[in-house]
This record gives sequence, structure tokens and C-alpha cells, in this order.
Amino acid sequence: MSSRQVEPPQGAPTFVFTDIEGSSALWEAVPEAMRRSLRMHDALMQAACASQNGYAVKSEGDAFMLAFEQPSDAMGFAHVVQQTLAKLTWPEALEEAQRARGVKGCLGLRVRMGIHAGEAELRINELSQRADYFGAAVNVAARLSDMAHGAQTLVSEETLKRAGAPERAIVTCLGPTPVRGMQQKVVVHQMVAAAWWPIEFPSLRLGKVATHDEHGKPLPRADLTSEMEGVAYQLLARAQLGRLSGRFDTARFELRAMSAVVDWLGDAALSAECLLEQAAVEYNTAQPVDALPYLDRMLSISRELEDARLTCRGLIEMSSTLRLLQRFAQARNAADEALVLSWKTDDVRLTANARGCLAELDRMEGKLEQAEAGLRASLEVLREHGDRGTARWRALHLGMLLVERGDPEAEELLSQLVEEYEALHRVMAAAAAKVNWSLYYLDRNDRSAFERLNAQARASFDAAEHRENLAAIALNEAYFALQSGELERAWERLELASESFPIELEDGLDLEAALLHAWLLVQRGEIEQVRQGLGALRRAAELDESLLVPMALQLIELMTSLLRDQPKAAEELIAASEVPATVTFRVLWRVMCQAHAHELG
Repeated sequence: MSSRQVEPPQGAPTFVFTDIEGSSALWEAVPEAMRRSLRMHDALMQAACASQNGYAVKSEGDAFMLAFEQPSDAMGFAHVVQQTLAKLTWPEALEEAQRARGVKGCLGLRVRMGIHAGEAELRINELSQRADYFGAAVNVAARLSDMAHGAQTLVSEETLKRAGAPERAIVTCLGPTPVRGMQQKVVVHQMVAAAWWPIEFPSLRLGKVATHDEHGKPLPRADLTSEMEGVAYQLLARAQLGRLSGRFDTARFELRAMSAVVDWLGDAALSAECLLEQAAVEYNTAQPVDALPYLDRMLSISRELEDARLTCRGLIEMSSTLRLLQRFAQARNAADEALVLSWKTDDVRLTANARGCLAELDRMEGKLEQAEAGLRASLEVLREHGDRGTARWRALHLGMLLVERGDPEAEELLSQLVEEYEALHRVMAAAAAKVNWSLYYLDRNDRSAFERLNAQARASFDAAEHRENLAAIALNEAYFALQSGELERAWERLELASESFPIELEDGLDLEAALLHAWLLVQRGEIEQVRQGLGALRRAAELDESLLVPMALQLIELMTSLLRDQPKAAEELIAASEVPATVTFRVLWRVMCQAHAHELG
């Protein structure tokens, strides 16, 4: 394995250890296929090592030790190798042997990796004249590789902070983990290349959790506690995997198990983490009201612990949940508190996240220029510091803002975001981005693109039984049908949406649905019913806190003028008013203006 003339790094290199999972069994089962596969594996290692300026220290069998000057190069090497291993075409005999071993998904060679940076003693081997390294940092990297499973890369937290995660890698914290030979636990993160996602791993290879030693005597509580902490973090990681993959029942199952482990441990910080993830599951299943009790308990615990970072994370989630429930004043209070608290943590990612949360509230309150500036600033910091998951969330909201403004940049941003989510197998997130992207084409009356995106999103939401999201698609389709003059189709899609969104004028709880309902009643000739209901709708709109209110009132005034047959008042209102700043209301405004022009004609 050539080093391509790279000098061995000095001081505190970043070490990478690799090993093929199950290689002994594969050599025994399919030796010829393994010979071919190992040549492919070694060629990949050489190419990736050279491309990332790595120094090949040594190899033993199919295991390698490498050293890198920069931790980002080590992370890049691991990601490139893991990503490529999932995509290579392997010998059919090897794949059959893997299948026989119970392997699922990609059936090629699976490599475990460990990455850690630190001071090490460099020695030159007199026989080979190659550099070798010795010291605690080398041992930690080797142990992390030993603990991992095939396709899993374990990285120490301090190394990850220095390097940042590669683009499209999925990184999950597995928590403080005992490492053989080390007195202190190491905070370990799991990195998975997007090509392997979604993938589930067993618990780290620390040995089974035992309550008694080999002589039948109970283990000391401290030893058992250490093992159980590892179990808790593994359950949390599995729950996050389930949630991000849209398997919410799986996530809830893992969290119930984690809650039981945490209760046994009596660990308040872990309990807060569990509650935060439980709230995220409810939020992601369009049940924000159910998320609030979890967040209340989580914040109570984090404040009692005086943990500023944990409290800040809880406040940001609380603000997002309250915003979804249109409790904007409470949401802003939570976001303001999170921003102030983030300054005390010196964590720029938390500050950027809190700033982005406030920007989303600015958008909902109609402060669009302020919202755009805040979202772009937040996005830049999050991307720069490697928080790609949160960055994607902020990019989605920036895309929504650009869609409402009719900015062509929305198409580029949201198409890239969908591509990223699909590469990560983030099914629900990709579907949500597609629904928002489809509004761009609703605004342009582009039926083909609009229906294509909504059909893809509907398939995802159908599979997960997300009724509210399906209703949102139906409402958007009703608006498209309206602007196309397909009134019966508009009525049919609105009735479907009404299963989740109140549309009766007496309620007026969903302004987009209620106003469309009112105008469709007008088209059906039920003028008197609409006249009687518009006053109630106006009062309901005035109780809303969102940016929809002034636009809704503007639409109500125009509809009132048209129903009263007051063409001059309608003309003056149209001339004095701005076109609504949201796509659906813009569609309704254009249709009503066309109806007015037709009456004048």
C-alpha cells in the first residue's frame, strides 16, 4: 500500500484503523471470491489514502492503520471508502456468502473503522524504514475500530469537533463509552455514509451486559451502570434512526426501552435526552400538541441540572412546536430565551440555530426581509461548523420563503434539498420539501411539475399514514383546480382536506381552507350563506396571529365588495392593495380579480 511520497505526520496526527467484518468466515466459504474482493478493497484503500494525503503506516492481513495530518482528511478518507464500498459490484459468490451469513442490504465487504487524534510517539522501523506510532491516541483509535461493526465508523467527539462531518454523512452521538485500557470514558460518535443509510447496528462490541461475574457474584454497581449507560445511548441512536427513516412505531418502541433503562440508572441528563427525542417523534408525526408535555418535563429537568446547552436545545424545540401551533408570542419568548442562553455556552451552532428559529417566526409574522437575512446567516454558520442536519432544516424554511416570494432560487435550493434528503433516506423530510416545492409550480400554473411532486410526496405520506400532510396536499390541489377553472375538482379536493382542516365559516380555524370554501360556495350560487358567514370569518381571522391575517382580511373585503355588487369599491381595493405574499392567497386573489374584470366586461 503506497504512501505516494507523503511524509509521516508529526505531533498529534489523526489515526484511522480499519478491518473487514467476518473476513475469516468469508475466506473459508468463498476463498476465490475473497481474493478478488480483497484486491478491490486494497485498491480502494490506496486510492482513498492518496486522495486524502494519508500515510499508510502498516497493514496486517486485511486490517490497516493510517495516519493523517488533518482530522478532516481522516474523516474524508473514511467517508469515501465507506460510500464506495456500498456501491461497488462485488463477486456474486461473495454476495451469496454474505446473504447466507444473514447480512441484509449491501452484500459486499463491510469494513469497521475507528478514528481518533492525539499526541503519539513516532519511531522509524529499522527493517522497513517506515514510520510507526505509539501512545494512547493510537490505542483509542484501534479500540474504536474493534468496537465497531461493518460499515460503521466510530469517531471520538474531540476529533469530530476538530474535523466536522463530511457532506451527506449521518453522524449520531452514542454517548460516553468505556474503552478498553482507558480509565476515562470516551464520548463516541457513529458516522455512516449515506449510501448505507438506513442501516441498524447491534450494540457496540463491548461484550454482553452482565449482572454477575463468572463465579455468579453480582457485579459492582459501578460496572453495571457503565454498561447500562452504553445501552441507553444505543437505544437513543436506534430511536433517532427510526424517526429519521419514518419508522415512528420503531422509534417509540426504542424510546420506551430507553426510558426504562434511564429510570434504572436515575440519570437526569439521559432522561432529558429521551424526552427531547420523544417530543421530536410527536412533532414529526404532525402531533405538536402531544410534544408539549415531553418538552415541559425536559426543560424542567435541564433547568434543575443548570445545563445551559441542554436547556437551549429544549427551548429551540419548544419554540418550533409552539410556532406550528400558531402560539407565536410564546414561541418568540422561548426562542429569545434560547438565543440569550446560547451566548453563555459559547457554542456558535446553538446561537445560529436559535437565530434561525427567530427568523422562522419573523417569516410567519410577515417580516420577510428580516426573516431571509436571519435564515441565510443561520444557514451559513451551521454549514461552516458541520451541523448539516440543522442546516437542512433551516434551508427548508428559506426555500419556503423563496417559494412564497416567487423567487426562482427556490427551485434550485429545494431540488438540492430533496436530493440530499433522498440520499439520506429521510423519506418524510424529502416529502415535506416536495410539497413546499410544488407550491412554486402552483404559482406558475405548471400542472406537470406540480402533480409530479405531489404524487411522490403523497406516496410517502400514505405509507406513513400522515393524514394531515395528505390533507395539505389536497388543499393545494384544490387551489390548483380553482385557478384552472375545474370547480368540481376543487370542491372534491377541498372536501378531502376538510377531514383535517376546519373549513366551515362558523369556525374559520384554517384561513386558507375557509376562504377557498367561501369562494367555491359563491361559485355554486350560495351567495346568502357566504354573506352571513363572512362576518364570522373576519372575526376568526382577527384572532389569528400569523402573516395570513392582513391578506385574509384583504380577501374578505374584496369578496364582500363583489357579493354586494359594488364594482367601484372592488376596483379601488384592487388598485390600493398589494398582491398577497403567499401562493395560495395569491391564486385566490387572481381568480377573484378575474371574476371582477369579467363582471365589468
